[in-house]
Amino acid sequence: MITSTQRAVQDLLDGLKSPGLWLLLAWNDLEAKYRRTILGTFWQTLTMAAYIVGLAVVFSTIRQRNMENFLLYLAAGFTGFSLITGFLGSGVSAFHRGVALLKAYDLPASIHVFRTVANEYILFAHSFVIMAAVWIYTGTWPTVFTLLIIPAAVLLFFLGIGVVLCMGLLGARFRDVSPATTTLVSFMFLVTPIFWLRSDLGDRAWVADYNPLYHATNLIRAPLMGEAPDPINWYVCLGMAAVSLIFGILGFIRYRRQLVYWL
Repeated sequence: MITSTQRAVQDLLDGLKSPGLWLLLAWNDLEAKYRRTILGTFWQTLTMAAYIVGLAVVFSTIRQRNMENFLLYLAAGFTGFSLITGFLGSGVSAFHRGVALLKAYDLPASIHVFRTVANEYILFAHSFVIMAAVWIYTGTWPTVFTLLIIPAAVLLFFLGIGVVLCMGLLGARFRDVSPATTTLVSFMFLVTPIFWLRSDLGDRAWVADYNPLYHATNLIRAPLMGEAPDPINWYVCLGMAAVSLIFGILGFIRYRRQLVYWL
């Protein structure tokens, strides 16, 4: 007799082994959002670009920083931060988004977890258009350290799965999680070194050091700036990935059967 634990684990494995399906669903999500627009999914890219340029012009003037260096720092940081917070924000509605398929077809529920992570990576890929423009404008070119973006993206993929699993289950059970997450992301944007430097804090640099989003963001930002991330960035992200996956998988095993009733 197959136990609920075995069914849940098999669900996760079946979902992981169906990349064609969750990539198709992720792309359809973006197409549906921007249907009948001229720029399509690049509207998201244009919005991010406008935000980055606006912040760069304002804060480079206020803090009297070199525009080119600050623009590169800001664009690379915003790219990494958007990927990480995308897991949080989209993860809350991961199962809500797939409710019709969950109720109508015998598909792995975990498909919608991988679908959400894939969605964020498609948007992440779009952001390289911005980075290419910034590299050209600043005269900065990728280095050998830029290749570290590949293992960083793989590590953050597994972190994303864990985060979306946790947030998806919480979001399905408690409706307050969605607005609470929006508030949290807004707060974390202010306390994470995106448009300011860690060194700006002086003896309060611990605010950044104990901020997990800082380490995850720097894992992407450093390679995009042609630098190697600090070893501590890798260790913290490995720890976060392990913890989120453990809690996410355990939660999925425990509450998978209740999902449909919550939605």
